[in-house]
Amino acid sequence: MKIFLDCHSLLLKRVLEQYLQDFLYPLESCDFILSDHLVKNPYKATCLIGSESNAHILTPFTKSELLEKLHAFYGDQAQTQSLESRVQALLQEYTHKLLALIQDYRQ
Repeated sequence: MKIFLDCHSLLLKRVLEQYLQDFLYPLESCDFILSDHLVKNPYKATCLIGSESNAHILTPFTKSELLEKLHAFYGDQAQTQSLESRVQALLQEYTHKLLALIQDYRQ
């Protein structure tokens, strides 16, 4: 399980970094994103954490609860992710990178 953190809350981010230090990876090589907000145009599946009703993981949580829910989310994602969706995610990722490269080149 490879996780990329994208949190607005610095306190939550620090706690998650402590709890998940063995699972943290860069965005390019992660299996999914763990975030406390909706991510615009995510390259990967996003697991929401927080107190909102749409969150996959509700706060507060213990380390064992967090790991259990993350493993469940990862298992669900692995089962539902087809070859087609993986190819589309890669195409979207490369499209965003190419657009960013073009924008940097124009400046």
